[in-house]
Amino acid sequence: MNKIKGFFFNRSNWFYFKVIFLVFIAGVITGLNVPHVSLIISFKNQPMADWIVALCTIGIFVIALTTRNQWIKQKDLENHTEFSKAFHQYFLLKASTVSSTQKAVKLKRELKKIIAMQLSMNVEGRKLILPNLDNKKKELELFKKSQESFYLEMDQAKEKMLVMASIIRVNRKEINDYAMALATYQNDDIATDFKKFRQEINEMYLEIQRVYFPESELVHLPS
Repeated sequence: MNKIKGFFFNRSNWFYFKVIFLVFIAGVITGLNVPHVSLIISFKNQPMADWIVALCTIGIFVIALTTRNQWIKQKDLENHTEFSKAFHQYFLLKASTVSSTQKAVKLKRELKKIIAMQLSMNVEGRKLILPNLDNKKKELELFKKSQESFYLEMDQAKEKMLVMASIIRVNRKEINDYAMALATYQNDDIATDFKKFRQEINEMYLEIQRVYFPESELVHLPS
């Protein structure tokens, strides 16, 4: 039932239905205009023109069916290629978060240290250290603000990758799993062990390519 439902929801299928329907209507109109139409079909008594129309109709149907299959295969390859590009681009953006994540972690650690020192001091000591606390908070806020455009770009790249994964037909479940694995990989984990991150995602990227390409044409992610 799902296959039938998917078949009728495919826009390309409706295009071919329209072509065949129009040819059928044309055949009916032509048949009505032929004199002495009989309700009993006799293959022997059919004029040559009717045979030509019938053969043309069958030919159009075969061509439409063949073209449809070729178009679907080509579209599958194009969608797979676009997803591969989106996956690669999002990996590059994820990989580039290492330095910013490390800096953010460092600022948070310093801020936490200042707060701990302040709690251990008396009132006078807290007053003395208060400017350092405010400066560190401002520094962290300014850094986060400077990264807003970059993380917006990351969100857009992630959305594009997930959208492309959702329209894949061949190996859809595996492709979606790879996309979700990259999308949910934590930036802190990437900064802590980038080598592990790259190795895991690179294996996924190779599996994505293997759907259509041989081993000799596989491309690795940059290290």
